Amino acid sequence: MVLYCSIISCVKPDKEIFQRESTYFIDLDSIKREGTFRTSDIFKKLNVIILENHDYALISDIAGIAISGNNIFILDTDKVNKLFVFDKTTGKYLRQIGSQGQGPGEYLSVSDFCIDIARKEIYLLDPNPAAPKIYKYNFETGKYIAKADIPGTDFGNAGIHYNYIALGSNGKLYLNTSYFYWDTWNKEKNDNRIMEFDFETRQYRGYISGNKYNLGWNETSFTHWNFFISKSKYPKYVEEYMNTIFIVEPDTVSPYLTVKYKDWMTKELLYTGGDTGDKDDRVHYHSVYDNAKNIACQIHSYIEWSDYIYFEYRQKKYFPVLYNKKTGETRHYESKLNDLLVTKENVITAEFFYVNSKAAYDYIYPMKWEWYQDREPELFAAELDRREELIKLFSGDMEYIIIFEYEFK
Repeated sequence: MVLYCSIISCVKPDKEIFQRESTYFIDLDSIKREGTFRTSDIFKKLNVIILENHDYALISDIAGIAISGNNIFILDTDKVNKLFVFDKTTGKYLRQIGSQGQGPGEYLSVSDFCIDIARKEIYLLDPNPAAPKIYKYNFETGKYIAKADIPGTDFGNAGIHYNYIALGSNGKLYLNTSYFYWDTWNKEKNDNRIMEFDFETRQYRGYISGNKYNLGWNETSFTHWNFFISKSKYPKYVEEYMNTIFIVEPDTVSPYLTVKYKDWMTKELLYTGGDTGDKDDRVHYHSVYDNAKNIACQIHSYIEWSDYIYFEYRQKKYFPVLYNKKTGETRHYESKLNDLLVTKENVITAEFFYVNSKAAYDYIYPMKWEWYQDREPELFAAELDRREELIKLFSGDMEYIIIFEYEFK
């Protein structure tokens, strides 16, 4: 039995953590948008994994996915608040990690997870504002190991919330922070957006000013793919109004890739008050798009492999960018075609939610099922893996969880 100290200690954040400019810089103003990005440009193969519909794993939505060896981890926070493990080869259900409750090793809710492949351990984040916690389990057996309380009032105030988590190369955990009380917006003394947290010692440190780098927008109003993208050895972090992606390196968080674009969101545009005209009101990002033209933001679908970086940003619709880290060459595309899956542009596009050194992953879940259902067979690419089986599934009433694995060239 391991006894953990209940005292939480703190390492104060540095006054200035950045000792360098971004490693990579992309000037979109100097690059004309042209041509069509095709998934076959960077991927050699699309593998289809159909997960078993199991009575113990009735998934309604997917909030997170990870791959380790032959294990697929699926987190559903919509209704069931559970983390499931499936066999990557067969799609069969294997086990559940943890469970909801108030007993030993049970969580009240779960918002995100991350895995330690070397130690075969998995961390689950319980975001309960009253008492946020992190739970650790063995991911091969599902056995509960330990839990740690996350500092709350010492790090911010009652409005702070932790939603997403990543494991750094130094073995420490990194959590995003947000403020969910409207009246606390832009008034926090401590507006750090990332908490570095040591599970064993309970020491923590804050990084990245939301007021400085995310235009003061302190809420998680967009989807989970913005936080801790590319949960690899060095996780990357970005929020919806940031034009800089940050890299989580051992004991520091630094700028990694900065996008320069004259049409990028500004603080003045964000604080217009939308239709009300009240500049003291904050505008939800959908209102911004409705009330202002030609505004760009929301870097997402970020993947990095070999000498390349790929991401998309939103400007009314999503535009792809492909960057060569070695040569600096940048392709700025007008449209996209998921030609490994379908035959038409911008019909069913890939949204990359997880990436490792071998592949990038997208998935279909019940809320996304209608995108594919009852589509004409001719829409799907002739060489698509398990094509006939998929067409049959899409014409039926039962909704499946399907993982698309895009293998890098």
